[in-house]
Amino acid sequence: MGGVVSKHTATENARYIARLYALDPDYIESFCRWLCGIEEYFDRPVGTYSSGMRARFNFALMLALEFDIYLIDEGMPSTTDVEFNRKAGVILRQRLQNATVIIVSHQPKTLEKFCRSAAVLKNGQLYMFETLQEAKALYDYELTISRFRTRKPDPVEAVPPVSAAPSRGQAVQQVQPIGDNAFMPDENEDGFGEQASFCPCRPPTLPPRPVHRPKRLTPSGVRG
Repeated sequence: MGGVVSKHTATENARYIARLYALDPDYIESFCRWLCGIEEYFDRPVGTYSSGMRARFNFALMLALEFDIYLIDEGMPSTTDVEFNRKAGVILRQRLQNATVIIVSHQPKTLEKFCRSAAVLKNGQLYMFETLQEAKALYDYELTISRFRTRKPDPVEAVPPVSAAPSRGQAVQQVQPIGDNAFMPDENEDGFGEQASFCPCRPPTLPPRPVHRPKRLTPSGVRG
């Protein structure tokens, strides 16, 4: 409820709002006292209230004023006071008979109590539905998609290497790192199924070059 000053008491705020709307200050004050039920705290500064007490006072002050359209952001105030919830619910249903109430809420149960139709705001566009079930289906779908997109992947746990004894006939190759690099036999394929040895501290080992010798004729005339 706009116009509430934190440094003033609830009594002063209620009477001030009543004068702004040309209403009876005594009636507005007594109505808010009865609905809030905060006893002596009603005569203390609103800035000293808890969030629940302040929400109850703002909601009571709004219901004390009769409008053609009520806009309630985030539904009913979050309070565990059963008596306040009962009285506020009864008054709100009475207002529904002669006024329009627009409730912005993420709680489907709140909308089911006081609304007959609903709309879903998606990417800046309002989708209107005649029934609550249709609006709830779209809202649940968008909520599920949003949670799936923002879900973080589960952390991958490091699994220590398991040293198993080699079976019979299986070759065992031990790789020794040299400096900052190590010989990686799986990453040095020559393209023909054979691995070329590589070491950063010496040139690669190449196979010996074949020696070509000139052929000569034997005395018998047969080439050797």
